Amino acid sequence: MFDPDGFEGEGHGGGFEPAPGVGGLVSGLVELEDVAGSLTLLAKVDFAGLGPDQLLDVVRDVAVLRNRLDGIDVAALAAATRAGAFSRTRTLTAAGFLRGECRLSRSEAAKRARVA
Repeated sequence: MFDPDGFEGEGHGGGFEPAPGVGGLVSGLVELEDVAGSLTLLAKVDFAGLGPDQLLDVVRDVAVLRNRLDGIDVAALAAATRAGAFSRTRTLTAAGFLRGECRLSRSEAAKRARVA
């Protein structure tokens, strides 16, 4: 079962390991914590209580939100790459960081690193 408040991971590479905040977030960005709180509420929605048309609308809306989050992810990854942030981790590269710290598959990590 999906646990929106779960925190999984083995540190963040550079020796600095902040305590997880809302939904396991570590950056301290209030805007991300707000999104995490909203996702926690959304995860509690009883989709079985919605009608077919509303369910289709929810599926569309979630896809729109996922695409927006993907765009933010790419922008943050590109900024981290430009800043040389990955040199501070044991992974040294964006793809390595995504594999090790974000638990992405090798192919997905490589794809996202290329896009950024």
